[in-house]
Amino acid sequence: MVSSKRRKQPNGNDFGYYVMKNILDIISANIAKSWMEVKWDVHEALVQNGPKSPKELRLIVEVMT
Repeated sequence: MVSSKRRKQPNGNDFGYYVMKNILDIISANIAKSWMEVKWDVHEALVQNGPKSPKELRLIVEVMT
């Protein structure tokens, strides 16, 4: 069984530092080969879950472009 230590922002509503840090960790560990590979995984998750606030939506648009 594989377990992971997930980082979580205190308010849990913003798409920000901890998400980007986890993406960097995935790429650094060579779990994913490139930012583009992770970017599309993040995109799919966001399409399913949607942003929780206007601020989160702005950050998502910033990251995805």
